[in-house]
Amino acid sequence: MGNLRHSVFVTFFIPVMALLLIFQLTSSLYAKTAQAETHRVRVGLITNADKLAFKTTGKYQLINKKSGEIIANLKPGERWELTVNNNRMVLTKNGEPAGEFNDPLVVQGATATQVSILSAVTTISSNGSNLAALSGDGKVTNLGTDLSKYQVRSASGVQPMTAGNSELALITLEGPGNTKRYRGDMEFKISNTGQLVAINELPVEEYLYGVVPSEMPVSFGLEALKAQALAARTYALRAALNNKNMDFDLAPTDASQVYGGYDAESPMANRAVQETAGEVITYQGQLIDAVFFSSSGGFTDNSEDVWKNYVPYLRWKEDPYDKNDKHYNWVVYNTVDQLTNRVNQGLAQLGYQQQFGQVQALEEVARTSSGARVKAMRINGLGLDGSPLTVEVANADRVRVVLGLKSSLFTWEQQRDEAGNLTAITITGSGWGHGLGMSQYGARGMAEQGYNYRQILQYYYTGVDIVPNYGR
Repeated sequence: MGNLRHSVFVTFFIPVMALLLIFQLTSSLYAKTAQAETHRVRVGLITNADKLAFKTTGKYQLINKKSGEIIANLKPGERWELTVNNNRMVLTKNGEPAGEFNDPLVVQGATATQVSILSAVTTISSNGSNLAALSGDGKVTNLGTDLSKYQVRSASGVQPMTAGNSELALITLEGPGNTKRYRGDMEFKISNTGQLVAINELPVEEYLYGVVPSEMPVSFGLEALKAQALAARTYALRAALNNKNMDFDLAPTDASQVYGGYDAESPMANRAVQETAGEVITYQGQLIDAVFFSSSGGFTDNSEDVWKNYVPYLRWKEDPYDKNDKHYNWVVYNTVDQLTNRVNQGLAQLGYQQQFGQVQALEEVARTSSGARVKAMRINGLGLDGSPLTVEVANADRVRVVLGLKSSLFTWEQQRDEAGNLTAITITGSGWGHGLGMSQYGARGMAEQGYNYRQILQYYYTGVDIVPNYGR
């Protein structure tokens, strides 16, 4: 989506009777915890590898996804490697053969969560999976994995809540140009092209830990990070609905939104996710397409001007909060040959068949509703065969792509020789990104002026609601 990237101490008093209820109704609690984790996403981390390897920290099992057979109880430090032979996955453990498989394999967290009551002291043991507490009125509170921030009131007073096994469960994935650690589970399978695929499946909240600081700098402040968390959560859950029949819901790049896994996490960003857990953005009861971008250049725009379709909550407005020195008044200079090459690359990227031998002029056709962005442009010149060629490009985001610019908010000057031939072009612009929805620099500006995350979101997305419990 974009190029942008502390934990608060909470005293949580759980009456002993409520804890006894948890102890007595452990299976019910687990069922409710599992229900809370049905909001899971699948991220296609790697889709075309010849070889993949993984290690684990914490308790994991390797399972045949189709049969449910447990292939191995994984131990920390073991290195498992997968290659492909005759459309079968070949598995090795520390360099030794460990089997061949047609079915997908899943590295899955072992379930070993337990609650015990010992006299007046309460201890919660976990393998790293989220825990939840059930209060006397039946309310389920997600405790997450960091129990150190909670306290328990018992007959002997306030006691710290401790984890008997606090080791965080992580999977280290080694792939082409990628060695990172991830929460959740990992599925390995063979694609239709005979290559290895790695898919990370995990609760959406844990996924957001790796997204928010990858998409927005943590220096932007807590309220801006909370706004980013809601936008990213809403975007991810909508993608999961739209792609439920696909192998995975999201890519880890800006083709979806940037996801850096555990190694990208930040305490401040995690706090933003935790303090907004379950909150999403809706329009007339439906999850919105919560698109966002880096910098508006002073204006957002209408969806039908930038992309194609009318979207009622993606409306243009002035953006006085987006102020930065990084993405304003940038200049791009191209000679006519450089411009021709750039235009040809952009046309090919957009699927046009036409190619220029030489670009001779750029002509503005229309601007967006805000008046800030170039909505349509006519490119005049000579084709590869030397005959006259004119190509019109619309809408605004396609104009940005065809010229290779950070934004479609720009003006230009064309330099010509004495004979009137185009020799060069100087483009001056502001902003970075498509210009629809939330500006990340604008969110920072609003936060610095004292606006909270709800106000930020309701400014950039017109007529939306902020609702709890994933919009259910």
